[in-house]
Amino acid sequence: MNENNNKLNNGKTIKIILIVIFVFILVAGALFYISSVKFRNEMSDNAQINELFRLKETYIGDAPKVRAIADMANFTEFNIAGIELKTDAEPYRLTINFMVDNRKNHRKTKEKGLNTMSGMIFALVQNVDEILYNFYDEYSEEENKDDSFFAAYYTRENLCERIEGNVISFEDIESSVRDIKSFEQYYNTLLSTEKEVKPDNFIDRVNEFIGEDYEIVANSSIGAEFTIDSLPENDVKMLEKILDSNAKIGQYYGSGITVNLITYDVKNFKTDEYKKCAFLYHIHHDMGFVVIGESFITDIEFNELKNFIITEQTENK
Repeated sequence: MNENNNKLNNGKTIKIILIVIFVFILVAGALFYISSVKFRNEMSDNAQINELFRLKETYIGDAPKVRAIADMANFTEFNIAGIELKTDAEPYRLTINFMVDNRKNHRKTKEKGLNTMSGMIFALVQNVDEILYNFYDEYSEEENKDDSFFAAYYTRENLCERIEGNVISFEDIESSVRDIKSFEQYYNTLLSTEKEVKPDNFIDRVNEFIGEDYEIVANSSIGAEFTIDSLPENDVKMLEKILDSNAKIGQYYGSGITVNLITYDVKNFKTDEYKKCAFLYHIHHDMGFVVIGESFITDIEFNELKNFIITEQTENK
């Protein structure tokens, strides 16, 4: 009798153990599933997104983390030479200095990559108000911080304006680090806005004319738009004489075309020599920019063109 009771009790004990094991497996499986879902929701398949997101609570005073963000968010083709932090008073600014091989190879606007880089930094560095990018090369004066050959200035507001299509708003930047999914969507949206700079055939022609050692001095241009048919003979002869002997402007009489006259100051960035140059061109519906005349000009010739331009601007108002 006792032997039968023992067998019965042993059987019940085994059943209880099996039930406990089964329940434990179910609970463990459920917990594993919940944790794996949570883990997936806190991770991206893109390792760079995960690394950047871990730095989402960085502040401008934390130089090592700010530099890490700048390096990982550098979607440009340029190497970062260093960063500078302005933290003594608002607005707080991050300055990023790029060093390139030679500025003649980087004459065109550096928008590609800078928009994306700025968007990442504004999202991850909580209290940065401004980002300034400076570009230097071997001909820049290292001791002169203002001797960059190109610079770009960003705020959260003008970043949104720079990106076409209003795909990024101020609110998008602020909410981008709410969670990993929000940041991943923001990251991908920023990358999708990158595009090549559209070629400017006229500026390419100007750069070809002035040579690879010269660059246009910022904000130095003056110009006017007019029709050749409206010019007196003396002005036509003046333009032909100054621009060059091949600029037969008179041949365009009666064509009704509108032309543009523009002058630039240019600088030899290797020797600091300055020159002035002038271009007369019109835009053909098939051929695009057609240069009628181009020339380096003296100061006296520049003053003649300047007076002519002022007169044309006044008459066309």
